[in-house]
Amino acid sequence: DLDIIKERGNSNKILGRVLKGLSREIKLNLVNLNGGSKNNAIPREAEAIIAIDSNDENTVIDIIKNWNDIIVNELRTQDPGLKIEGSVITDNLTKEFNDESTSKVIDLLYLYPNGINSKSVEIEGLVESSTNLGVLTTNENTVEFDSAIRSSVPSLKEEIVLRSKTIVELLGGKFTTTSDYPGWEYNPDSKIREICQRVHKDLYGNEAKIVAIHAGVECGLFNEKLGNLDMISFGPNLYDVHTPDEHMSITSVKNCYEYLKAILKAIK
Repeated sequence: DLDIIKERGNSNKILGRVLKGLSREIKLNLVNLNGGSKNNAIPREAEAIIAIDSNDENTVIDIIKNWNDIIVNELRTQDPGLKIEGSVITDNLTKEFNDESTSKVIDLLYLYPNGINSKSVEIEGLVESSTNLGVLTTNENTVEFDSAIRSSVPSLKEEIVLRSKTIVELLGGKFTTTSDYPGWEYNPDSKIREICQRVHKDLYGNEAKIVAIHAGVECGLFNEKLGNLDMISFGPNLYDVHTPDEHMSITSVKNCYEYLKAILKAIK
């Protein structure tokens, strides 16, 4: 996710932290917990329903208010407007987790890897590897954690996968991987990059700014299937990616089209 460098709060992980704090002070059993909508987007909302003794209602609300103050203070710069709330419901809950399942799910949610794992030492400000616990779902008999693991260095991705798998299995869970795609490492001697820089200077009169971003693109797949390719990736300006506010600059689409035609002409 492009926002991973901003250290935004992950609602699923925040929920795990609050539940862990609650479980250390009062007896509770999970009933339901859900959060997020896509594994490649930092989740903005998460919620849990818990079963408690009626005598602990006020205590729970006070603990949640205290956690709200703590987390709001920690994320005041990158996540203004964050709010953690608790309320009492009196619905008849027919199914709740037993003590063991409650403890294991809370511990897993608390411990599961999330956020930046490593940064590049070659390119300043570039996240090299990360994981995002994007979706949390309670099913009929299971709780599913869905995370996206990204890395431009394959060995670092494998390390995060193994660490995540180890934590899940230590707590009695089952770990599977799907939709794996390879990383795309920075090439310091790229010839196509040199051509694109020259074309940019000729076309616009200024030097192109070469940057690397931490996001999923198809280049790694092309490189794996077609051999050791020399590649660059460019596109129009995108804003607030993977959020309800995502939008694109139409002017930059035209600029990219003209730039691509000039690059192809220079290669020819």
